[in-house]
Amino acid sequence: MILQALTRYYALMDEARDTLDEWNQMPPLWFAHAKISYGLCLKEDGTLTQILPLKVETQANKKTAEIPQSMTLPMPYVRSANIVANYLCDNALFLLGYDYKGDTKRTSECFADSKKLHQEILRGIDCPAARAVYAYFDRYNPQTPHPTLSDPALIAEMKAGRYFLFIAPDGTYAHDDIKLQEAWVRYKNAQLSSTRMQCLVTGEADEPIAPLHPKIKGVRNAQSSGASLVSFNASAYESYGLSSSINAPVSEYAAFAYATALNYLLSRPSHHASLADTSIVYWAEDANPAYVDYFSAVFSPQENQNALLDSIMEKVARGLPIAGEGLDSGTPFCVLGLAPNAARIAVRFFLQDTFGNMLSNIVSHYKRLEIAKAPYEPNHVTPYRLLKETVHPMSKDNASSPLLAGAVLKAILSDTNYPEALMQNVLLRVRAEHSISRGKAAILKAYLLQNQGNDPKTKEVAQVSLQEDCTVLPYVLGRLFAALEFVQADSLKQDDRKQDIGANIKKKFFSSACDTPALIFNELLKQYPVYLNRMKSESRRIFYSNLVLDLMGKLPAPNEADAFPARLSNTEQCRFLLGYHHQSQRFYQKRPAASGEAAPEAPAVNEQQSTESEEGYHG
Repeated sequence: MILQALTRYYALMDEARDTLDEWNQMPPLWFAHAKISYGLCLKEDGTLTQILPLKVETQANKKTAEIPQSMTLPMPYVRSANIVANYLCDNALFLLGYDYKGDTKRTSECFADSKKLHQEILRGIDCPAARAVYAYFDRYNPQTPHPTLSDPALIAEMKAGRYFLFIAPDGTYAHDDIKLQEAWVRYKNAQLSSTRMQCLVTGEADEPIAPLHPKIKGVRNAQSSGASLVSFNASAYESYGLSSSINAPVSEYAAFAYATALNYLLSRPSHHASLADTSIVYWAEDANPAYVDYFSAVFSPQENQNALLDSIMEKVARGLPIAGEGLDSGTPFCVLGLAPNAARIAVRFFLQDTFGNMLSNIVSHYKRLEIAKAPYEPNHVTPYRLLKETVHPMSKDNASSPLLAGAVLKAILSDTNYPEALMQNVLLRVRAEHSISRGKAAILKAYLLQNQGNDPKTKEVAQVSLQEDCTVLPYVLGRLFAALEFVQADSLKQDDRKQDIGANIKKKFFSSACDTPALIFNELLKQYPVYLNRMKSESRRIFYSNLVLDLMGKLPAPNEADAFPARLSNTEQCRFLLGYHHQSQRFYQKRPAASGEAAPEAPAVNEQQSTESEEGYHG
């Protein structure tokens, strides 16, 4: 399915070549994008006049750097230790016979193979570019190199394997000459595999089968020279007496098409994203690039794209079409997750659906994540920020689990249950940090809604903001702990003695109160009147007293055994933490004045507590 979808995408983009700008075009058949650093300027008699730098300047981290220029050239061969020359572009070993590996014999063989290839293809081609390249291999002697090759900077570049190409006598690139391109296509078609079978991708019979598939470049943490998506390099992977790629016969065309399409997607920032070790590529079965631009803005919105996501979420709420202007919601859309795995590429997931359904699933995910937040926090928790909540923020290796990342992305895009590990990892971080950030609270809320949405208690607590009438026991306990914490903080701020109590009740008891309430709350309630009586503000004492009494009234009678549960399950801990988060956020809001008394300002916490809260918000 993956190879078929990529092959269809290549065919679709190839048909639309004339309607697309150069940036959005895929290479034609038997051509590929290559990164070129230098050009060999030739006279028509084959004389090498100069070596011209072709790198381009780019901005990277506010610094200007020179990088190789990407061009469409004849497709290079897949090679490892074998000697196989490429046509019209290659490294210094093949085009200049420059021995930078300390192996004179092999260097001579490489240059000889390049000479043989070019003269075989260009023999009889009558044009200045063809004559110049043909004559170059007759005239150039690697034993007497061009003076430019003594430049230390160029020597370092050649040792790094930089690619060179030919510049024709008229100053144009030799590979742009139509006659040289046609000669390459004829040669390539004549070199197709003699093994002919039915292609498993296209279904066509009697097709030449590719012995090796092109390399895939751009997958995060995979080999920089490229890795294989399909390969058979050991007898353990073979069966029925078939060898190598014959075990899964893919035609030369299909192998070229799927690899070209995938390399194209991985090279375009708008067509792919990275999360943990997973490289995510996505495409619509339509040549219009607006589909992927729209999807990118919704999938992982930047600060300047929040308005777009908000407008889409509003359309979903009103039941309106969510695709952008000129886009069809019914267009098939694919999302592929790839990860490195030794010399191969592992497939984390592959999802196919309509463009409209994909967007709707993502919007539903963001709706589930909505929860009370501080004004300075971003509007939406992107998948990257979401997974960051599952790891220690100060860890040297702060990447989330690759398997968890893949499972979460699959759940988001297919609108299925979130993995249990997501909730468990968040609970572990809350216990370790003695705090819950907005992101962690949003994850727990989304998890409860998606995985346990049919539970009436879940529907009652998994809301955006505080539910004052909720009587679900863990939720009430979370609110009660937040109230007791703020009572302590507020009383100490008003106390002239400014006693140093060390760690506050949040640092001491937060994790235990969430896990084993019966061991903690009785002790906290004994300390509560002491802190309440220290307050100088009568209005604040009344406010806190009424709140705590109201919360205590929502609990079972104190003489009942389950007034404070001995232990809370994971689901109940999620409800506890939502209650705590909702109540804490409410404390930071100004409350209207009650009749007959002055309204207290938003209860203040001490400086240490305020800093902890902000750190919690940022995760």
